[in-house]
Amino acid sequence: MCSSDLNKNDKAYKYYGGKGIKVKMDKKDLIFLWNRDKADLMRQPSIDRIRSGGDYELKNCRFIEMEENRKRAHQERIEKTKKKWQKFVKENGYNKMEKGGK
Repeated sequence: MCSSDLNKNDKAYKYYGGKGIKVKMDKKDLIFLWNRDKADLMRQPSIDRIRSGGDYELKNCRFIEMEENRKRAHQERIEKTKKKWQKFVKENGYNKMEKGGK
């Protein structure tokens, strides 16, 4: 959770608040997560949304190491790009060309 979630002037707003992602937790919820996930024992605790398109809410959040969070985000971007290319290839008939078609 950061300023880009709510601040329309933040350059990263389109990735959070602009996508409709909402903050549905209060301080009490954050303290609960912090204790449940033992974030005080982590080197760099970072809040993670389990479903990346979901809201910041108790059932969808956890604390994990910052490095793990970065890796998850990177892998999600790779998967998203791969799906876009697969869709493009399918829609434009490139599979047929490879098989001796058009």
